[in-house]
Amino acid sequence: MDLTIPDAALSELAAAFFQATITLGLVLLCAWAVATRALRMNRGSAGGDRGIPVCHCGTGAHDPPFAVAAPVWAPTQRLYYGRMLMRYLLTLALLTVPAGLVAQEAGKPMPPHYREVQVRMLELQRDMLLAMADSMPESLYREAATPAQRDFAQQLHHAASTIVFIGARFAGATPPALPDTATVLNGREGMRGYINAVYDFGVQALKDQSDEARATVVSFFGGQQIPNWQVWDEIHQHTIWTAGQCVANFRKHGMAPPGFGFF
Repeated sequence: MDLTIPDAALSELAAAFFQATITLGLVLLCAWAVATRALRMNRGSAGGDRGIPVCHCGTGAHDPPFAVAAPVWAPTQRLYYGRMLMRYLLTLALLTVPAGLVAQEAGKPMPPHYREVQVRMLELQRDMLLAMADSMPESLYREAATPAQRDFAQQLHHAASTIVFIGARFAGATPPALPDTATVLNGREGMRGYINAVYDFGVQALKDQSDEARATVVSFFGGQQIPNWQVWDEIHQHTIWTAGQCVANFRKHGMAPPGFGFF
């Protein structure tokens, strides 16, 4: 009989143990603080070393300076500190339970069906870039919306190229042979061929990526540590952000950009 414990179960057990340890430590610390406060008050009641100034209300007379009366450890004070302890414990529970749940969720891999969501993301990018390439007159391909921007063709090329230069690197796939940029940037057919070649490669690389490779933590730009499956989400965000700037090229000439479609 196989008694091996799955890695996912071990992660959940470790997260639960960590949560329980932190919670117990905080509860004990809180209880110690409240008990110490109560003990000090109790000592003040017995020895007269703590108290409140005595005032003969209504007479205008006061005891000599620094004269105090010993406080009484009354039932109302016990009730007050009991309620304070309960509030501390409730606050700790509200803070530590969600943290433990997040820790457990962080140890779980992304559900397998999310790969299909990411494939649809890539197909959305392809369709959007092709629609832009088809909608812009070729005579305006090399025009920039502002002097600081890339021209229209360069912007589409940059939006699509991350699939090859970033996706291939982290997916461990060999990038395809691509047409020369002179062909891609100066005509609709060249641009369409480039976009389709890039996304054919990206979709296949994503489908072929193993579950183990997707779960591996990689060092992304800036040294940020992320799971490998998230690289495709980062690419999607970059592509949409870059392609969105091309809307200005259409508006500059009074043209409506292609419509947006949800994946």
